[in-house]
Amino acid sequence: MKTLMIVTSIVLILTLFLGICASEPIVIARSDLPFRYLDAIKSQSAGVYSQRMPLIPVYVSVGSFSEESVHYTIHYFPFGTVGMSYSVRDGYNMEKHLIHS
Repeated sequence: MKTLMIVTSIVLILTLFLGICASEPIVIARSDLPFRYLDAIKSQSAGVYSQRMPLIPVYVSVGSFSEESVHYTIHYFPFGTVGMSYSVRDGYNMEKHLIHS
């Protein structure tokens, strides 16, 4: 009985954590990243990957940026990453499709 309560508690905590992450994943970026890029990354990376493959974004790591564009990687739970870029002129582009890690 006690084991069941512990397992149930762990599952509940994990579910809450993943729900929070899906609505706004953690963005790991340098402090000098322009806010326009940060806002674009947050708005694009929120939510699940797709209905057919419900991967939840946990965090986003920003690789590089310039005045023209920003390159970043979205890390999904339970596995996988997607390489993305964003530019003000062209919008969002998937640089590397889902890679299972």
